Amino acid sequence: MAEGMSRGSQAATMCAALIRRRSRRHPQKPSELRADLLDRRRAPLAAPLAPPLAWSAHQGGGPAPMQGIRAGLRPRVFMQLLLPWLMVFLYEGFAYNAVYLHRVLPAVGKKDLQTPFLILFNVVWGLAMWSYLRAHSADPGSMPRRWLQFVDSVGQGLPIAPARPEWQPGKATFCKKCDLTRPERAHHCVICQACILRMDHHCPWINNCVGFNNHKHFLLLGTYACLASYVALITTLPELFTCAAMLARMDDSFAFEHTDLELADVASFLIFGFLALFIALLLTPMLMAHAPLATLNMTTIEDNYRNMPNPFDQGSIFGNLSQVFGAFGADWFLPIAPWRPLSDGVSFPRSDERLGPDGLPERIIGDQALEIEDLWRSRYHVFAVDYWQPPAREESGLASLSQLWACNQ
Repeated sequence: MAEGMSRGSQAATMCAALIRRRSRRHPQKPSELRADLLDRRRAPLAAPLAPPLAWSAHQGGGPAPMQGIRAGLRPRVFMQLLLPWLMVFLYEGFAYNAVYLHRVLPAVGKKDLQTPFLILFNVVWGLAMWSYLRAHSADPGSMPRRWLQFVDSVGQGLPIAPARPEWQPGKATFCKKCDLTRPERAHHCVICQACILRMDHHCPWINNCVGFNNHKHFLLLGTYACLASYVALITTLPELFTCAAMLARMDDSFAFEHTDLELADVASFLIFGFLALFIALLLTPMLMAHAPLATLNMTTIEDNYRNMPNPFDQGSIFGNLSQVFGAFGADWFLPIAPWRPLSDGVSFPRSDERLGPDGLPERIIGDQALEIEDLWRSRYHVFAVDYWQPPAREESGLASLSQLWACNQ
Protein backbone atom coordinates (compact mmCIF):
# COMPACT_ATOMS: atom_id res chain seq x y z
CA MET A 1 0.00 0.00 0.00
CA ALA A 2 2.70 2.43 1.04
CA GLU A 3 4.82 1.38 -1.92
CA GLY A 4 1.92 2.04 -4.31
CA MET A 5 1.32 5.48 -2.81
CA SER A 6 5.04 6.25 -3.14
CA ARG A 7 4.99 5.28 -6.80
CA GLY A 8 1.89 7.35 -7.42
CA SER A 9 3.47 10.36 -5.73
CA GLN A 10 6.61 9.93 -7.77
CA ALA A 11 4.61 9.74 -10.99
CA ALA A 12 2.61 12.85 -10.05
CA THR A 13 5.85 14.73 -9.34
CA MET A 14 7.28 13.73 -12.73
CA CYS A 15 4.05 14.76 -14.43
CA ALA A 16 4.04 18.17 -12.75
CA ALA A 17 7.69 18.74 -13.68
CA LEU A 18 6.96 17.87 -17.30
CA ILE A 19 4.02 20.25 -17.40
CA ARG A 20 6.06 23.07 -15.84
CA ARG A 21 8.82 22.58 -18.39
CA ARG A 22 6.35 22.60 -21.24
CA SER A 23 4.66 25.67 -19.76
CA ARG A 24 7.89 27.65 -19.80
CA ARG A 25 8.27 27.00 -23.52
CA HIS A 26 4.58 27.31 -24.44
CA PRO A 27 2.50 29.31 -21.92
CA GLN A 28 -0.67 27.22 -21.91
CA LYS A 29 -3.03 26.24 -19.14
CA PRO A 30 -2.22 22.92 -17.41
CA SER A 31 -5.47 21.40 -18.64
CA GLU A 32 -4.59 22.35 -22.21
CA LEU A 33 -1.13 20.85 -21.79
CA ARG A 34 -2.57 17.60 -20.51
CA ALA A 35 -4.96 17.45 -23.47
CA ASP A 36 -2.12 18.21 -25.86
CA LEU A 37 0.06 15.45 -24.41
CA LEU A 38 -2.83 13.02 -24.56
CA ASP A 39 -3.56 13.90 -28.20
CA ARG A 40 0.07 13.41 -29.16
CA ARG A 41 0.05 10.09 -27.39
CA ARG A 42 -2.98 8.81 -29.24
CA ALA A 43 -2.46 10.41 -32.66
CA PRO A 44 -0.29 8.64 -35.26
CA LEU A 45 3.08 10.21 -35.95
CA ALA A 46 2.31 10.79 -39.62
CA ALA A 47 -0.51 13.19 -38.73
CA PRO A 48 0.49 16.88 -38.88
CA LEU A 49 1.24 18.35 -35.50
CA ALA A 50 -0.05 21.68 -34.32
CA PRO A 51 2.05 24.62 -35.58
CA PRO A 52 4.28 26.49 -33.15
CA LEU A 53 2.57 29.12 -31.03
CA ALA A 54 4.58 31.99 -32.48
CA TRP A 55 3.61 30.90 -35.99
CA SER A 56 -0.02 30.43 -34.94
CA ALA A 57 -0.09 34.00 -33.64
CA HIS A 58 1.34 35.13 -36.95
CA GLN A 59 -1.29 33.14 -38.83
CA GLY A 60 -3.97 34.73 -36.72
CA GLY A 61 -3.16 38.21 -37.93
CA GLY A 62 -0.59 39.37 -35.39
CA PRO A 63 2.76 40.76 -36.53
CA ALA A 64 5.54 38.30 -37.28
CA PRO A 65 8.22 38.23 -34.57
CA MET A 66 10.87 39.66 -36.87
CA GLN A 67 8.61 42.45 -38.09
CA GLY A 68 7.72 43.38 -34.53
CA ILE A 69 11.33 43.68 -33.46
CA ARG A 70 12.27 45.63 -36.58
CA ALA A 71 9.29 47.92 -36.06
CA GLY A 72 10.63 48.79 -32.61
CA LEU A 73 14.14 49.42 -33.85
CA ARG A 74 13.15 51.25 -37.02
CA PRO A 75 12.51 54.78 -35.66
CA ARG A 76 15.80 54.96 -33.75
CA VAL A 77 17.96 53.46 -36.50
CA PHE A 78 16.12 55.49 -39.15
CA MET A 79 17.14 58.73 -37.48
CA GLN A 80 20.70 57.60 -36.79
CA LEU A 81 21.71 55.89 -40.04
CA LEU A 82 18.99 55.66 -42.69
CA LEU A 83 17.98 59.30 -42.76
CA PRO A 84 21.57 60.63 -43.11
CA TRP A 85 22.31 58.16 -45.92
CA LEU A 86 19.10 59.05 -47.72
CA MET A 87 19.92 62.74 -47.38
CA VAL A 88 23.41 62.13 -48.83
CA PHE A 89 22.02 60.19 -51.80
CA LEU A 90 19.36 62.81 -52.47
CA TYR A 91 21.88 65.64 -52.15
CA GLU A 92 24.21 63.96 -54.62
CA GLY A 93 21.42 63.68 -57.16
CA PHE A 94 20.30 67.27 -56.62
CA ALA A 95 23.79 68.76 -56.74
CA TYR A 96 24.80 66.90 -59.90
CA ASN A 97 21.63 67.80 -61.82
CA ALA A 98 20.80 71.27 -60.54
CA VAL A 99 24.27 72.66 -59.82
CA TYR A 100 26.73 70.85 -62.05
CA LEU A 101 24.66 70.25 -65.18
CA HIS A 102 22.66 73.50 -65.17
CA ARG A 103 25.07 75.94 -63.54
CA VAL A 104 28.69 74.81 -63.76
CA LEU A 105 28.79 73.24 -67.23
CA PRO A 106 27.24 76.27 -69.00
CA ALA A 107 29.63 78.55 -67.10
CA VAL A 108 32.69 76.69 -68.42
CA GLY A 109 31.37 76.38 -71.98
CA LYS A 110 30.49 72.65 -71.92
CA LYS A 111 26.75 72.87 -72.32
CA ASP A 112 26.78 70.21 -75.05
CA LEU A 113 27.73 67.60 -72.40
CA GLN A 114 24.58 68.15 -70.37
CA THR A 115 22.43 65.48 -72.03
CA PRO A 116 24.90 62.57 -72.10
CA PHE A 117 26.06 63.28 -68.55
CA LEU A 118 22.46 63.60 -67.34
CA ILE A 119 21.49 60.21 -68.79
CA LEU A 120 24.66 58.42 -67.62
CA PHE A 121 24.59 59.65 -64.04
CA ASN A 122 20.84 59.46 -63.41
CA VAL A 123 20.48 55.91 -64.71
CA VAL A 124 23.18 54.65 -62.34
CA TRP A 125 22.09 56.88 -59.47
CA GLY A 126 18.45 55.82 -59.87
CA LEU A 127 19.41 52.14 -59.79
CA ALA A 128 21.46 52.76 -56.64
CA MET A 129 18.51 54.45 -54.92
CA TRP A 130 16.16 51.68 -56.01
CA SER A 131 18.56 49.02 -54.73
CA TYR A 132 18.92 50.84 -51.42
CA LEU A 133 15.17 50.99 -50.83
CA ARG A 134 14.71 47.34 -51.84
CA ALA A 135 17.55 46.11 -49.64
CA HIS A 136 16.05 47.99 -46.70
CA SER A 137 12.41 47.07 -47.16
CA ALA A 138 12.61 43.46 -48.41
CA ASP A 139 12.11 40.50 -46.09
CA PRO A 140 15.66 39.07 -45.87
CA GLY A 141 14.41 35.51 -45.50
CA SER A 142 12.18 34.63 -42.57
CA MET A 143 11.19 30.99 -42.14
CA PRO A 144 8.72 30.07 -44.93
CA ARG A 145 5.36 28.68 -43.96
CA ARG A 146 5.83 25.65 -46.19
CA TRP A 147 8.97 24.67 -44.30
CA LEU A 148 7.25 25.00 -40.93
CA GLN A 149 4.40 22.82 -42.15
CA PHE A 150 6.91 20.28 -43.41
CA VAL A 151 8.69 20.19 -40.05
CA ASP A 152 5.40 19.64 -38.24
CA SER A 153 4.28 16.92 -40.66
CA VAL A 154 7.42 14.78 -40.37
CA GLY A 155 7.63 15.17 -36.60
CA GLN A 156 10.36 13.10 -34.98
CA GLY A 157 11.43 11.69 -38.35
CA LEU A 158 13.49 14.82 -39.01
CA PRO A 159 16.97 14.53 -37.47
CA ILE A 160 18.01 17.68 -35.62
CA ALA A 161 21.73 18.45 -35.40
CA PRO A 162 23.27 20.82 -32.85
CA ALA A 163 24.10 24.18 -34.40
CA ARG A 164 27.87 24.61 -34.79
CA PRO A 165 30.01 27.29 -36.49
CA GLU A 166 30.91 24.97 -39.39
CA TRP A 167 29.53 23.62 -42.64
CA GLN A 168 26.43 21.49 -41.94
CA PRO A 169 25.00 20.52 -45.34
CA GLY A 170 21.77 18.58 -45.22
CA LYS A 171 21.32 19.12 -41.49
CA ALA A 172 18.40 20.87 -39.84
CA THR A 173 19.22 22.70 -36.61
CA PHE A 174 17.08 23.95 -33.76
CA CYS A 175 17.11 27.60 -32.65
CA LYS A 176 16.52 27.86 -28.90
CA LYS A 177 15.79 31.58 -29.14
CA CYS A 178 13.13 31.30 -31.85
CA ASP A 179 11.99 27.84 -30.68
CA LEU A 180 11.80 26.50 -34.23
CA THR A 181 13.64 24.13 -36.55
CA ARG A 182 15.56 25.83 -39.34
CA PRO A 183 17.12 24.51 -42.57
CA GLU A 184 20.75 24.48 -43.68
CA ARG A 185 22.62 27.81 -43.92
CA ALA A 186 20.01 29.59 -41.77
CA HIS A 187 21.21 31.57 -38.74
CA HIS A 188 19.73 33.63 -35.93
CA CYS A 189 20.09 37.41 -36.04
CA VAL A 190 20.43 38.91 -32.57
CA ILE A 191 19.34 42.33 -33.86
CA CYS A 192 16.17 41.24 -35.68
CA GLN A 193 15.54 38.45 -33.14
CA ALA A 194 14.67 36.03 -35.95
CA CYS A 195 16.24 33.22 -37.95
CA ILE A 196 17.15 34.21 -41.52
CA LEU A 197 17.54 31.92 -44.53
CA ARG A 198 21.14 31.88 -45.78
CA MET A 199 21.99 34.80 -43.55
CA ASP A 200 25.03 36.85 -44.55
CA HIS A 201 25.12 39.59 -41.90
CA HIS A 202 23.06 42.37 -40.34
CA CYS A 203 23.75 45.68 -42.05
CA PRO A 204 23.03 48.77 -39.92
CA TRP A 205 23.26 51.06 -42.98
CA ILE A 206 20.11 49.52 -44.46
CA ASN A 207 18.59 48.62 -41.06
CA ASN A 208 18.00 45.08 -42.21
CA CYS A 209 19.58 41.67 -42.35
CA VAL A 210 21.20 40.54 -45.58
CA GLY A 211 19.83 37.09 -46.35
CA PHE A 212 18.42 34.84 -49.02
CA ASN A 213 15.75 37.26 -50.28
CA ASN A 214 17.73 40.53 -50.39
CA HIS A 215 21.36 39.44 -50.85
CA LYS A 216 21.03 40.33 -54.52
CA HIS A 217 19.68 43.80 -53.69
CA PHE A 218 22.55 44.39 -51.28
CA LEU A 219 25.20 43.51 -53.87
CA LEU A 220 23.49 45.68 -56.49
CA LEU A 221 23.36 48.53 -53.98
CA GLY A 222 27.12 48.38 -53.44
CA THR A 223 27.78 48.07 -57.19
CA TYR A 224 25.53 50.90 -58.35
CA ALA A 225 26.39 53.25 -55.48
CA CYS A 226 30.11 52.78 -56.19
CA LEU A 227 29.55 53.20 -59.91
CA ALA A 228 27.49 56.37 -59.39
CA SER A 229 30.25 57.85 -57.22
CA TYR A 230 32.92 57.09 -59.81
CA VAL A 231 30.78 58.47 -62.65
CA ALA A 232 30.21 61.64 -60.64
CA LEU A 233 33.90 62.06 -59.84
CA ILE A 234 35.17 61.32 -63.36
CA THR A 235 32.71 63.59 -65.14
CA THR A 236 33.15 66.50 -62.69
CA LEU A 237 36.86 66.24 -61.88
CA PRO A 238 38.12 69.14 -64.13
CA GLU A 239 35.38 71.46 -62.88
CA LEU A 240 36.00 70.45 -59.26
CA PHE A 241 39.64 71.52 -59.57
CA THR A 242 38.60 74.72 -61.32
CA CYS A 243 36.04 75.65 -58.68
CA ALA A 244 38.42 74.77 -55.86
CA ALA A 245 41.08 77.00 -57.37
CA MET A 246 38.56 79.77 -57.94
CA LEU A 247 37.32 79.54 -54.37
CA ALA A 248 40.89 79.73 -53.09
CA ARG A 249 41.65 82.68 -55.44
CA MET A 250 44.48 80.68 -56.93
CA ASP A 251 43.33 81.13 -60.55
CA ASP A 252 42.65 84.74 -61.56
CA SER A 253 41.60 83.78 -65.08
CA PHE A 254 38.30 82.40 -63.79
CA ALA A 255 36.59 84.61 -61.27
CA PHE A 256 33.05 84.96 -60.04
CA GLU A 257 32.41 88.19 -61.89
CA HIS A 258 33.19 86.57 -65.23
CA THR A 259 30.56 83.85 -64.87
CA ASP A 260 27.00 83.35 -63.76
CA LEU A 261 28.17 81.27 -60.79
CA GLU A 262 27.66 82.40 -57.26
CA LEU A 263 29.55 81.46 -54.13
CA ALA A 264 26.71 79.15 -53.07
CA ASP A 265 26.99 77.26 -56.39
CA VAL A 266 30.70 76.68 -55.97
CA ALA A 267 30.42 75.69 -52.30
CA SER A 268 27.59 73.23 -52.90
CA PHE A 269 29.44 71.76 -55.89
CA LEU A 270 32.59 71.20 -53.83
CA ILE A 271 30.56 69.57 -51.05
CA PHE A 272 29.09 67.29 -53.70
CA GLY A 273 32.58 66.27 -54.83
CA PHE A 274 33.70 65.57 -51.26
CA LEU A 275 30.67 63.37 -50.57
CA ALA A 276 31.13 61.48 -53.84
CA LEU A 277 34.76 60.77 -52.91
CA PHE A 278 33.73 59.71 -49.41
CA ILE A 279 31.11 57.27 -50.71
CA ALA A 280 33.55 55.79 -53.21
CA LEU A 281 36.22 55.27 -50.55
CA LEU A 282 33.70 53.76 -48.15
CA LEU A 283 31.88 51.38 -50.51
CA THR A 284 34.80 50.16 -52.61
CA PRO A 285 36.39 48.07 -49.80
CA MET A 286 32.94 46.79 -48.79
CA LEU A 287 32.18 45.67 -52.34
CA MET A 288 35.63 44.08 -52.67
CA ALA A 289 34.91 42.07 -49.51
CA HIS A 290 31.39 40.85 -50.39
CA ALA A 291 31.60 40.34 -54.16
CA PRO A 292 34.35 37.66 -54.03
CA LEU A 293 32.32 35.72 -51.45
CA ALA A 294 29.31 35.76 -53.76
CA THR A 295 31.45 34.36 -56.58
CA LEU A 296 32.27 31.44 -54.25
CA ASN A 297 28.64 30.96 -53.11
CA MET A 298 29.57 31.80 -49.53
CA THR A 299 28.36 34.25 -46.91
CA THR A 300 30.44 36.28 -44.48
CA ILE A 301 29.44 33.81 -41.75
CA GLU A 302 30.48 30.81 -43.82
CA ASP A 303 33.79 32.41 -44.71
CA ASN A 304 34.98 31.39 -41.23
CA TYR A 305 34.15 27.67 -41.67
CA ARG A 306 37.14 25.35 -41.94
CA ASN A 307 35.76 21.85 -41.28
CA MET A 308 35.41 20.96 -45.00
CA PRO A 309 35.56 22.54 -48.47
CA ASN A 310 32.55 24.59 -49.46
CA PRO A 311 29.90 21.93 -50.28
CA PHE A 312 27.77 24.47 -52.20
CA ASP A 313 30.50 25.64 -54.61
CA GLN A 314 29.13 25.21 -58.15
CA GLY A 315 32.62 25.21 -59.67
CA SER A 316 32.43 28.51 -61.57
CA ILE A 317 31.90 32.19 -60.87
CA PHE A 318 28.84 32.26 -63.11
CA GLY A 319 27.31 29.21 -61.43
CA ASN A 320 27.88 30.60 -57.94
CA LEU A 321 26.48 34.02 -58.79
CA SER A 322 23.42 32.30 -60.24
CA GLN A 323 22.67 30.95 -56.77
CA VAL A 324 22.24 34.56 -55.59
CA PHE A 325 20.92 36.30 -58.72
CA GLY A 326 18.97 33.41 -60.26
CA ALA A 327 19.31 32.16 -63.83
CA PHE A 328 21.01 34.74 -66.02
CA GLY A 329 18.75 37.33 -67.59
CA ALA A 330 17.91 41.01 -67.61
CA ASP A 331 16.70 40.72 -64.01
CA TRP A 332 20.33 40.26 -62.91
CA PHE A 333 20.78 44.02 -63.21
CA LEU A 334 17.58 45.09 -61.47
CA PRO A 335 16.85 45.02 -57.70
CA ILE A 336 13.89 42.68 -58.06
CA ALA A 337 13.29 39.06 -57.06
CA PRO A 338 14.94 36.65 -59.53
CA TRP A 339 12.60 35.60 -62.31
CA ARG A 340 14.03 32.07 -62.28
CA PRO A 341 15.50 31.39 -58.82
CA LEU A 342 17.80 28.38 -58.55
CA SER A 343 17.11 27.72 -54.88
CA ASP A 344 14.15 27.80 -52.55
CA GLY A 345 16.13 29.02 -49.53
CA VAL A 346 15.68 25.68 -47.77
CA SER A 347 17.61 23.26 -49.98
CA PHE A 348 20.72 24.45 -51.82
CA PRO A 349 22.39 22.58 -54.69
CA ARG A 350 25.70 20.96 -53.86
CA SER A 351 28.74 20.56 -56.02
CA ASP A 352 28.21 16.78 -56.37
CA GLU A 353 24.52 16.89 -57.36
CA ARG A 354 22.85 16.88 -60.73
CA LEU A 355 20.55 19.82 -61.30
CA GLY A 356 17.11 19.65 -62.84
CA PRO A 357 15.61 22.02 -65.43
CA ASP A 358 14.60 24.45 -62.68
CA GLY A 359 18.16 24.66 -61.34
CA LEU A 360 17.28 22.79 -58.16
CA PRO A 361 18.73 19.35 -57.39
CA GLU A 362 17.19 16.82 -59.74
CA ARG A 363 14.12 15.23 -58.17
CA ILE A 364 12.75 13.00 -60.93
CA ILE A 365 12.42 9.26 -60.27
CA GLY A 366 11.54 7.42 -63.45
CA ASP A 367 8.84 9.47 -65.15
CA GLN A 368 7.47 10.98 -61.96
CA ALA A 369 8.42 14.47 -60.81
CA LEU A 370 8.53 14.75 -57.05
CA GLU A 371 7.28 17.64 -54.96
CA ILE A 372 9.70 19.95 -53.20
CA GLU A 373 8.85 18.28 -49.88
CA ASP A 374 10.16 15.01 -51.29
CA LEU A 375 13.44 16.73 -52.05
CA TRP A 376 13.55 18.02 -48.48
CA ARG A 377 12.90 14.52 -47.16
CA SER A 378 15.88 13.23 -49.10
CA ARG A 379 18.10 16.20 -48.32
CA TYR A 380 17.45 16.18 -44.57
CA HIS A 381 17.41 12.36 -44.25
CA VAL A 382 13.86 12.16 -42.93
CA PHE A 383 13.05 8.62 -41.82
CA ALA A 384 9.79 6.89 -40.98
CA VAL A 385 9.21 6.32 -37.28
CA ASP A 386 6.59 4.08 -35.71
CA TYR A 387 4.94 6.03 -32.95
CA TRP A 388 5.99 4.68 -29.61
CA GLN A 389 3.33 3.01 -27.53
CA PRO A 390 3.75 2.64 -23.76
CA PRO A 391 4.14 -0.95 -22.51
CA ALA A 392 0.94 -2.66 -21.52
CA ARG A 393 2.49 -4.10 -18.38
CA GLU A 394 4.36 -2.17 -15.76
CA GLU A 395 7.90 -3.34 -15.19
CA SER A 396 10.22 -2.55 -12.23
CA GLY A 397 11.33 1.09 -11.94
CA LEU A 398 9.60 2.10 -15.19
CA ALA A 399 6.20 1.28 -13.77
CA SER A 400 5.53 4.90 -12.95
CA LEU A 401 5.84 5.83 -16.63
CA SER A 402 2.35 4.59 -17.38
CA GLN A 403 1.08 6.59 -14.43
CA LEU A 404 2.80 9.62 -15.93
CA TRP A 405 0.65 9.23 -19.01
CA ALA A 406 -2.43 8.55 -16.90
CA CYS A 407 -2.05 11.79 -14.98
CA ASN A 408 -2.47 13.73 -18.24
CA GLN A 409 -6.00 12.45 -18.69
